[in-house]
Amino acid sequence: VGPNTEQYQWLKAKLEELKDSSRWKILFFHHPPFSCTPQRKPGYGPIRKHIVPLLEQYGVDLVLLGHDHLYGRTPKINGTLYLTSGGGGSGLYTGQEDAQNEVCVEKHHYVKMSVHPDRIGWTAIDSTGKVIEEYELTKP
Repeated sequence: VGPNTEQYQWLKAKLEELKDSSRWKILFFHHPPFSCTPQRKPGYGPIRKHIVPLLEQYGVDLVLLGHDHLYGRTPKINGTLYLTSGGGGSGLYTGQEDAQNEVCVEKHHYVKMSVHPDRIGWTAIDSTGKVIEEYELTKP
């Protein structure tokens, strides 16, 4: 994922293309740059080193992630919020909240999202139907 890779160059070109025309910038990828799983802290290094600066530079609002088998959410980190939803059915990982991970819950779950011009909201729901979290990002 470094600057000389085809993947990095593609992402940078897409972000540049959309920088002034997209109300919301939402990315999906697998490895969390900020993990709340103790054995994976602080997060996936190459993504933190190379991709996170691009996300910040181009004003990405939200990044949806997997890899860690739990539900996790960061606060906004330099304008970008990171949401990990990896509790779909496999064995769960231990979670640990810290300064970069406000929510870290070891439960099987799904996330129901709602996108509107002025807000993106979601509800994380565990396998028993109990709400783990409701959260909303807004733009004036």
